[in-house]
Amino acid sequence: MRWKSIGKKIAKVVGVILLVFIIIISVFLWMVSLSAPEINNQAQYQKLRRDSIQDGWKSGKSWIHKNNYGLYEMYLEGKPYERGYLHGLLAEELVVRQEDYFVDRLNALIPSRMYQLFLKQIVLWLNKDLDENISDEYKQEIYGVSQFASPKYDYIAPKYQRILNYHGAHDIGHAMQNMNLVACSSFGAWNGYTADSSLLIARNFDFYAGDDFAQEKIILFVKPDSGYKLMMVTWGGFTGITSGMNEHGLTVTLNAAPSTLPSHTATPITLISRRILQYAKNIDEAFAIAKASKSFVSESFLIGSALDHKAVLIEKTPDTTILYTSPKDEILSTNHFQSQYFMNDPVNMKHKEESATVFRYNRLQQLLSEEKFHTPTSSVAILRNRLGWNNTDIGLSNENALNQLVAHHSILFLPEKKLVWVSSNPYQMGAYVCYDFDKIFSSDFSVSNHEQVYEADKTIAADPYLQTSEYADYVYYKVILQKLQGTSFKTTLTESEIAKFAASNPEYFDTHVHIAQYYIEHKAYEKALPFLKTAQTKVIPRKEDRDKIVKLISMCNKEI
Repeated sequence: MRWKSIGKKIAKVVGVILLVFIIIISVFLWMVSLSAPEINNQAQYQKLRRDSIQDGWKSGKSWIHKNNYGLYEMYLEGKPYERGYLHGLLAEELVVRQEDYFVDRLNALIPSRMYQLFLKQIVLWLNKDLDENISDEYKQEIYGVSQFASPKYDYIAPKYQRILNYHGAHDIGHAMQNMNLVACSSFGAWNGYTADSSLLIARNFDFYAGDDFAQEKIILFVKPDSGYKLMMVTWGGFTGITSGMNEHGLTVTLNAAPSTLPSHTATPITLISRRILQYAKNIDEAFAIAKASKSFVSESFLIGSALDHKAVLIEKTPDTTILYTSPKDEILSTNHFQSQYFMNDPVNMKHKEESATVFRYNRLQQLLSEEKFHTPTSSVAILRNRLGWNNTDIGLSNENALNQLVAHHSILFLPEKKLVWVSSNPYQMGAYVCYDFDKIFSSDFSVSNHEQVYEADKTIAADPYLQTSEYADYVYYKVILQKLQGTSFKTTLTESEIAKFAASNPEYFDTHVHIAQYYIEHKAYEKALPFLKTAQTKVIPRKEDRDKIVKLISMCNKEI
């Protein structure tokens, strides 16, 4: 026993030494490789100042403004560093707050400081050559934004390195699928599937980094010094694209596909989509850019093209890029590959079997089939649908639903008319605000003259569901859930609070799992067991959640 104890101590010491060595080497390599780009005449930009306008700021021809739906509308133009610098200058408060929210969310997901440190080193190692896979144009833009990042996170990394790495958050988020950060749904329709035969694209961007993170969305319009004018939905400090459209009516929306953890550095997906939108005017050009780009992880790009009058999927892995065309004038995408090339791919098949993606695809198909023609209003109703198959109640936030009440934003495009609708808070339940792309880029448009940015007469009203008692119960559910998760279930709740929590979202399996986890943390295994068994009677989309419940039941039985 003595020798066994000594062996454990030696192993522990060796492990600590190895960890320290890995940290030193990783940070050294990272700091050396992610050097800031050189900017000509950088000092001239430091003289730029912002002037107050109604509900916002202006600097030169660039501006930011908050509309009465709570959406920030921003316009930028100029050279790469100038665009980034103006982004940070005009939206400095948003840049700082978004990083606060993002770091808080990471701390909630990964409360263990040791595990955070471990994951940090993994990310640093994977991203050690990140800047070599990003064009100088986008590095300069990101460097400009980073001038306005908060110094309080310098313990994580210097400003530029942090902001650069945040552009890979989408990739890391959907590669680490157990975090359930990304589960998007989208569709396109044209010809006989829309009321006027025009192309229509709709999607929910279910990237969840906390409710606070989604509060301050920016509808950003960019007139770059090279390439095409474009718009995107983004947040403070982020220059990549998850949803957007350019002046030729080319649209891009990202739909995370099944991936393994990345094994090498590559270009973040959001910067590949940014390049597509800035430099492609049709499907062929979009595909050429996607194919020429090296990616971290797998992704489905839903590309809508006014010039081609159709939508396609570009299915991309780190090794292969495939163009998938639907056999009909309608195309759907949840989170799995559909082409023949990837149909029998082991990673794709496993993901389809163990996740909610196939069910959500079928549910989307069911909802679309109920409408003879798709319109902006009918499409929004589909994106907002909270129910399961045949409109059954499966609980709020269930991944089998199109609307999981976690969306960062929801968006709708009519590319041939250059119109775009973006949801306001909360999730996709607030009003969808319409923008006329050509109007905003016209030479006579000026927000300084209090000209309204959005098209008021085309607004799609907020969902009346927000006024119901059921939604009020869900708000209570989220408050208690955050309290439980924020304390790793160590908080103290009264029995009446637990009963109210159970009743606030009773059909959702995870409501009962969370209560069981609370009781388990407090050693009340007999109380936990009934809730776990109730959870098993509900709709559980993911295999990992079903397996987790079985393990918790087994543990409780052993402890009783």
